[in-house]
Amino acid sequence: EDFDQPPTGGSDPKLNVTTTIKELKAMRTAAAFDEITDDLIIKGVVVADDASGNWFRAFVLQDSTAGIEILIDQADSYVNFPRGREVYVKLKGLYLSDYNELIQLGGFIERDGSLGPVVKLTDHLVKSVDRPVPAPKVKKISELTKDDVSTLVTIEGKVNFVDQNVTFADAINQTATNLDLADCDGNTVIVRTSGFADFAGETVPSGGG
Repeated sequence: EDFDQPPTGGSDPKLNVTTTIKELKAMRTAAAFDEITDDLIIKGVVVADDASGNWFRAFVLQDSTAGIEILIDQADSYVNFPRGREVYVKLKGLYLSDYNELIQLGGFIERDGSLGPVVKLTDHLVKSVDRPVPAPKVKKISELTKDDVSTLVTIEGKVNFVDQNVTFADAINQTATNLDLADCDGNTVIVRTSGFADFAGETVPSGGG
């Protein structure tokens, strides 16, 4: 009459990981799309999900080498793929493309020529256990490179928003906004926020820090 307690943190299927996310992103060419035809598997930890509304039908997966945004045909995907969830991705049959030079992984090519999401989730995405979210790399704005895209980063040194007394995005019209974050040397990086984010209507911090 005694039953085993289901593992609350999930279980590791221990799939054979054959490539890293950095190696996967290196497969991106100048073509509109790159179909993955080999039986490749990556593994990473979810570092950004759609819980806040700042992402939509997507999450960001990061391993020790790089990170990548994965388009997924599921609203509120954070229920299954929250921050800290380790995920294996079976890559055969998926596609690489990019949006404004942001490399993305998706499931098919839409009729309008854009990258569609992964639809057959159980064929490609395998949930594993809960893991600690990777510690952010500590960098100055001037040290950021494309290798840091889709990874967690802490900006070192005093920074401030160039525009003050503004909100992160337009929460009324639900449109995204780009804001410049600057350091004392005048280097800047864009902070982009979706108008659907639950913090879109909050005023950005004043001063520097």
